[in-house]
Amino acid sequence: MKSERNNDLRKLAIAGILFVVAAAVFGLGMVSGVYHAFPTDELRAIVHPIKAMLGFGSNPRRSVPDNTILSGLLNFDLTEVDDGKQLSGTGGSLAATSRGILITRRYDGRVMLFDTTAKTLTPLPVTLPPTNRGQLPEKTPGGKKINKDWLRYNDAMIKSWGGQDHLIASYSYFYPDKQCVVSRLDEVALAADWSAAGDWRRLDESSPCLPFGEERNPLGGNQAAGRLIDAPDGGVYWAVGDYEIDGTDSKGPAYSQRADATYGKIYHVGLPDGVLSVVSIGHRNPQGLAIDSAGNFWSTEQGPMGGDELNLIVAGTNYGWPYVTLGVQYARQASDVRAWALNTAQGRHDGFTPPHYAWLPSIAPSSIRLVQGVDPRWDGDLLVTTLKDQSLHRLRMDGTRVLYDERVDMPGRVRDTAVTGGLIYVLFDDGQFGFLKPRPTQQQSGTGGPLAANGCLTCHSSPRLPNLAGITGREVASQQGVDYSAALRAAGGRWTEDRLKDFLANPQSVAPGTQMPAPGLDQKTIADVVAALSVK
Repeated sequence: MKSERNNDLRKLAIAGILFVVAAAVFGLGMVSGVYHAFPTDELRAIVHPIKAMLGFGSNPRRSVPDNTILSGLLNFDLTEVDDGKQLSGTGGSLAATSRGILITRRYDGRVMLFDTTAKTLTPLPVTLPPTNRGQLPEKTPGGKKINKDWLRYNDAMIKSWGGQDHLIASYSYFYPDKQCVVSRLDEVALAADWSAAGDWRRLDESSPCLPFGEERNPLGGNQAAGRLIDAPDGGVYWAVGDYEIDGTDSKGPAYSQRADATYGKIYHVGLPDGVLSVVSIGHRNPQGLAIDSAGNFWSTEQGPMGGDELNLIVAGTNYGWPYVTLGVQYARQASDVRAWALNTAQGRHDGFTPPHYAWLPSIAPSSIRLVQGVDPRWDGDLLVTTLKDQSLHRLRMDGTRVLYDERVDMPGRVRDTAVTGGLIYVLFDDGQFGFLKPRPTQQQSGTGGPLAANGCLTCHSSPRLPNLAGITGREVASQQGVDYSAALRAAGGRWTEDRLKDFLANPQSVAPGTQMPAPGLDQKTIADVVAALSVK
């Protein structure tokens, strides 16, 4: 999906810039006597922001094309719907609806709809409520720069009541007169065909209104959370983050633990009245909510370094933030001053409900979804998207125990997914949008299958050889990542049933010079093998 931005010339140009900067820093540091050893951490602190600014964030561990997603049980094709031109900007959210995939972006308030049948992407005639991002001051009264990008839309979904569909939006809002920020939850009624919308109505607003701080990040909207999911009773669950107000500086007390503050908690919101009730407390930045097929309620939460969590949400439970965490202060790897100030037993989670699973190093989980109706080998699993780790994490559950966590490499930071119609829709953090479709896999069901019985699958299990599933009708030598011989690349055309029969009878007659040996099969066996190759 990112072929234009990941071309070799661009990589060389970026590498050149990074080399010049690194060399300059290293040279100045050595001459001035600042560095007595190679300054790894200092150079990393300079190089990483430059890479991010240039969009050079692709995971260097990938060794397959960006549209090929590999996992242990099955592989996927990643089809691009939009390369970020219509969905310009960063961040955003996805939601599966009866009419398609609802897409929102982080800043501009547009709402898009992808029609999964017509395969079209169109804007809806509704704009999300204003965040007042444009009225944010550049700096705090004390001169601290404010990151305006952290005042944003966090999530959106469609709910129905009274015979009408409603759009619900979760976002951060700035009060210019009071110079403070809150989380809001609003809704608007849609026309029957979604061609028009009424006026936005406030469901809930967090309190107190948060003033800017003079330490760390003045506006901690990157920890606003804001995720929405359906509640079993027809309401919604709403996660509100702590906005980086955790009692460790002068920005404010540990709101996640206080009953008089809305922050750092997961709520149930009744509809249509908007009645707010606390489900759980002690959260930092719960950016993912999901309910599994057994009815268990899960949350993925971004903690400090090494403190990312998977939590089983139980009503009335306290998860301990900011008094306990498995993470540490954000600091250089070489630093010995990383202990979390409020955690009396570093590396422990004593006295509060611990996470069911945690990630070290941090992966920056951005959402969690239940996989259902995609493929029996993944159905029932929980799928976690990540930003820092640029991956999907597939959690195989045994009841409420994580049996294993499979990391699935992706070509960039993944903001959100939506699972519907046998596909996994993916929104990357840079605005690219597409879907994952499972590749057909030839199953070895017993020993009687002609492909297994004649050794076809033994050889073709190698990723360097073609996948045989549904090969009939496919262009010859067309699968990516396969080491085709020059003979097959020159053969051209498609694999018809007759051509496959000729190839199995005498490979050289179809592709002179091919490395495929004659399998020595009789005509009946060849017919059985070709029939198996034609199964879609």
